Amino acid sequence: MIRNDRAIVWIIPNSSDAKRDKLDEFIVTIQELELMTGESIPVVEYLKLEKPEYSWVIPRGCNKV
Repeated sequence: MIRNDRAIVWIIPNSSDAKRDKLDEFIVTIQELELMTGESIPVVEYLKLEKPEYSWVIPRGCNKV
């Protein structure tokens, strides 16, 4: 997900470990995602290395809970 000048990526396992309260444990960089998938994500280079410590706050009015 890219928002303004920030990016966040999660690789979430298809297992019982994938719980909302563990979401931050699955944050990776865009570069890591590219290496795993072999795909190139068209973003500026500095965003490819960004790895936030925590997931972003869900925006007000968002029903994706």
